[in-house]
Amino acid sequence: MSSVTGSHDDGRPTLLLLNGLPASGKSATARAWAARRPGTLALDIDLVRTLVSGDDAAAQARALAHAMAESHLLSGHDVVVPQLTARISNLVPFEEVATRTRAAIVHVLLDADAETLRRRITSDDAWHRAGLDDEQLAEYSAGLRDVARTRNVHRIDTGQLTTDEVVAELEHLSA
Repeated sequence: MSSVTGSHDDGRPTLLLLNGLPASGKSATARAWAARRPGTLALDIDLVRTLVSGDDAAAQARALAHAMAESHLLSGHDVVVPQLTARISNLVPFEEVATRTRAAIVHVLLDADAETLRRRITSDDAWHRAGLDDEQLAEYSAGLRDVARTRNVHRIDTGQLTTDEVVAELEHLSA
């Protein structure tokens, strides 16, 4: 198991996957995590997707993210990826990147109760959450349960925590 306090104890870089439902705190946590660790790439696939035009932008953004993560890990630096990944098939390429680069991989599910998530979703104007409904949230939740059952996933309840407190929880995962 990798330490998530920076590069792995044996010098290997770390690929930190922050997974969870919309508004669980993935992006804010990734930015805060990277800000405390110079050289860490906070790889927000939703942001990369805004840079790609066309109907296949999501798939192209994922492919770009895999390549960016691989390049950065090969340079010896850590990567943190804040991304709702409710399909195992979307996790596999990151697992393959970690294997190819000999990076340690840490997968964390950020979670919060439904009321907190709804409040967060309605209180911000994040473009990628526009039109999100209860049916989609239920579908994402089912996918995340499948992911958690089949992968070594750590859970952090972000419902009552500040971003700094979530980062502190990440730091204590392997302590």
